[in-house]
Amino acid sequence: MVRRSTTRKKGPEPLGQLLTQARNTAARRAGVALDHETWREIAGDRIAQRSAPGNLDSGVLTVVVASPVWAQELSFLADEIMDRLRKRGLGVSSIRFRTGAVAKRAEQAPARRIPRPVELPADAAARLEQVEDPALRDVIATAMRQSLANQERKPRLKPKRGAPDPRCAEPGSVRSDRVAPKRSAGPRRTPEED
Repeated sequence: MVRRSTTRKKGPEPLGQLLTQARNTAARRAGVALDHETWREIAGDRIAQRSAPGNLDSGVLTVVVASPVWAQELSFLADEIMDRLRKRGLGVSSIRFRTGAVAKRAEQAPARRIPRPVELPADAAARLEQVEDPALRDVIATAMRQSLANQERKPRLKPKRGAPDPRCAEPGSVRSDRVAPKRSAGPRRTPEED
């Protein structure tokens, strides 16, 4: 049975602090020195996508990397990474890079801005009135407004420029900007020389 501390802190703790404590506890229970989010903050996004922290044994942090190339690259950054780890309170004296499988993390897509719905055209509103069920009519109207807003938001595509014309092209095709290749630098023969 786990005993809880009887001393209470004054006031609530910030949510971010509670989440950090929970991540650290989960990492320790999983047998790794730190959680992936903390590793990402220390090493950076690019490195964290291709590596994962392992256990910390006698001051030696094991880091699993995706390839030998990444192991070599990170070995050049080991001192800087150790400094950052020490600032976080981890007693790291050296880092050992080991090649292995690194779980691929899903990259977060940038938040998509949802445009405001627009008013329905008169002809669409009139046709919508023919729907008898009011709940279904509202759902369809909302979907139509949002669809129209998305269409207005999309940039208009420029017409594609035609391919450069071959020498035997039809009139009206796009003219080529290419320059004919240079001929060899050797002397040219004239028909009289043959």
